[in-house]
Amino acid sequence: MTKAIKVEIKKLVTMAELGLGAERPLNKEKRYWIKKLSKQKNQKPILVSQIKDSNYYILCDGWHRLQAVLKQKKRIIRGIPIPIKAGIQLARANKILRDVDKDFNYKLLFIISLLIFPNLILFLLPYPVYDGMRLFIWTLPYFCIIPGLSVYFLIKNLKSLFTKLTFFLVTITTIYFIYDFLRITPYQYTYLNSLNGKKENRYKKFENDYWGASIMELIKNSKFDNNSTILMASCGINTGSAKIYFKNKGNTNLRFVNPKIADYIIMTNRTTFKASNLKNVNNITNCFDKYSGKDVVIVERNNQILSVIRKIE
Repeated sequence: MTKAIKVEIKKLVTMAELGLGAERPLNKEKRYWIKKLSKQKNQKPILVSQIKDSNYYILCDGWHRLQAVLKQKKRIIRGIPIPIKAGIQLARANKILRDVDKDFNYKLLFIISLLIFPNLILFLLPYPVYDGMRLFIWTLPYFCIIPGLSVYFLIKNLKSLFTKLTFFLVTITTIYFIYDFLRITPYQYTYLNSLNGKKENRYKKFENDYWGASIMELIKNSKFDNNSTILMASCGINTGSAKIYFKNKGNTNLRFVNPKIADYIIMTNRTTFKASNLKNVNNITNCFDKYSGKDVVIVERNNQILSVIRKIE
């Protein structure tokens, strides 16, 4: 391990003075840390790189500790020598990290443009958009990055009344979201926020339980007579999985048949068609609306129906 050396403060050169690093104007945050560090008796060493053929050193990292030592009116500071190339790279990395919130609006605009323009192309080109989020999964990271950056910006700028109020509203909204999110356990992937209209009508807009994750619970809650022959149809689900769940429940006499001769139908609200003419947009519907009857078993969360077993009329 490299031993610390004693360096005269007057022989220290900052990266900013060499035009390689960022200027560090004193602000409230920096003054706080300098004041706090100046109260420490034994300062940790700073990182320095010796300038070739001289007794001068470049300050690579430890600016706050240096300011704290100056505040203590000392002339000597301990330093750990590192190669000058490593020191320059470290200073450049520090500059990038310090400037992360500089030109924040431009960075946020750039990220939003990355999100918007590919979607515009997707909608303008004559290609079908189908199966829920399938064609939009790549956008999900941006829906994490943008709120994350926004919260970071608010925290870094909690000075004005506007940012404080905004941060308060964001906090309240987040708490409500967590509460609303937990109410649909264990089907969190079906979550839709409160801006999507009445919960009971959302099945017309979105394929809520796309993968049929609630089918196991649905079949578990069913009460069919194990000794009777049951003619069951399906819509929007994996029939193979449903057969296994029914068999495990003891419904060995249950058979999957065409909806035209079935007594019951098990389904999610997957998109389907009223007729065979797939080019006609008016033929598009969902399983819930296509097959009418009386619901005998329902799985729902937060007033949002995920799957049903319905007695066909």
